[in-house]
Amino acid sequence: MLRRLCAWCGKELKPKPGPDGITHSICPTCHGKILADLSPATGEGPPSNSDPQSN
Repeated sequence: MLRRLCAWCGKELKPKPGPDGITHSICPTCHGKILADLSPATGEGPPSNSDPQSN
């Protein structure tokens, strides 16, 4: 069984069939935090393609 761990917080996620070992993914909590951090509403995150300063 392949163990899955969140690469951000280390939480163990649902295992997947496969060879013994460990792989990484992202848990729903960390995924939500990252999306919130990148939200345009925060004024942070990557510039949009229409931003003249990004060219």
